[in-house]
Parts: sequence; C-alpha cells; structure tokens
Amino acid sequence: MTGDCPGIVFLTPVLPAPTGNGLAMRAGVFLEGMARRHSVNVVVVPVFGAPRDGEFVSRLAETLTTLDLSDPADDSAWPSILLGTPSGRRRAHEIYPLPGICPRPSSRGRAELQSLMTGASLVHVMRTYLAPCTDLLLDRQSRPPITLDLDELDSDVQRQLGCDEQAARFERLERYYTPRFDHVYTASSTDARVVRRRYGARRVTPVVNAARAPAVTGPAEPDHDLLFVGNLSYE
Repeated sequence: MTGDCPGIVFLTPVLPAPTGNGLAMRAGVFLEGMARRHSVNVVVVPVFGAPRDGEFVSRLAETLTTLDLSDPADDSAWPSILLGTPSGRRRAHEIYPLPGICPRPSSRGRAELQSLMTGASLVHVMRTYLAPCTDLLLDRQSRPPITLDLDELDSDVQRQLGCDEQAARFERLERYYTPRFDHVYTASSTDARVVRRRYGARRVTPVVNAARAPAVTGPAEPDHDLLFVGNLSYE
C-alpha cells in the first residue's frame, strides 16, 4: 500500500493483529492508523517467538520482515557496535546491562535493520525493550524522526512485581531513550504525565487502547457469572 509519504519502519515485538492479546491489538491500532496515509514496513523483532499468521499485516503493510536474532548466549555482538564511537560508549555506560527481554539482532539482522531504517522517513518503535535497536541511527547527524510507544512504564510494572533488578534496568532505558526520541506515546494520560515529569520528555501523547466492535451483534444469554480479561501477573 503506497501513500503520499512513504517509508515508515515499524519495529514491533509481536505481529500486529485486530484481535488476540493486548500487545498485538495495540500494534494493530498503530499499523491501521499509519497505513491510511503512509507506506509501512513492519519489522517483527521476535521477542516472543516467530510470528505465524501475517494476513492482517499483509493487507496493510508494504513489507513484513522478521528480524534474525543472535544467540542469546552471545552478548558481545551488539555492544561492539556501540563501542565504536564516543557517544556509543557513553550510551553503553548508561544503559547496560539491558533487561533480560531486550533482543540482540544477529549480524544479518543488523544489516537488514540498517538498510530499512536508513531509507525511512520515520521509525516507530513499540515498547522500551526495542529502543536499543535504534542505536544504529542515534549517532547520525541526519536521521529520520524516531517515535516510541511505551504502552506502559515497564520499570513501574517490574517494580510492582517485585523484580527490582529488572525495574532498574528498564528505568535506565526509559531515562536514556525517551528524551532522545522525537515523540513518545503512552496508553494513559497518567503515564504521559509521569514520563514528562520523570524523564523530561517534551512531546508525549496518550493513545488509549482500543478494540474494534463486532460488525454484527445479537442477543445472547450469558453462560457465565464473571468474565475476566487481563494478565494474571499483575497484582
């Protein structure tokens, strides 16, 4: 689908979808909005495994790429990219060690990602743990705008779960990247205020989660007393 302002690269940890889990649905909302006027290249960084059904994305996006990741046991490949410049070394000092969920692209994945992002008119990143994938761009004098969908503050979530070490690692990412990206999105106005106050991000916009209403509804007798939709890992 070619629009009047082509070239958005959309980095997402899951395959965008109209239904399913909340993360996929939120990615789907962003993709639908972008694809109305732009050509979108979706890059799935398979944090949670390889995507399966890309029919929804294929209808909306120009391309769909699954990024090749390095062996989780090899932590040397990506930091070596950072250490090549003074600004990269400073960044490595501020953000490492990364949260355990942060992916590390392989050599092939880095080359593919660099090729896609170099020609982009905008790079949109979904979730803080994908932010280090933009390190290939941050030190360039001329780069496309980079936007970040925090969705939620992972540092706060990890702290609520009692994972203080992971919370501290996420907080380092949030503190470093949010003021350096051109626009930040959150799922609530409360989180938007926190991001502005805590990290000094200037352009922060809440985009609430949404779900498409069924095209046809009919009367039905409920066969349950309680429907719970959510994540049981939360308090």
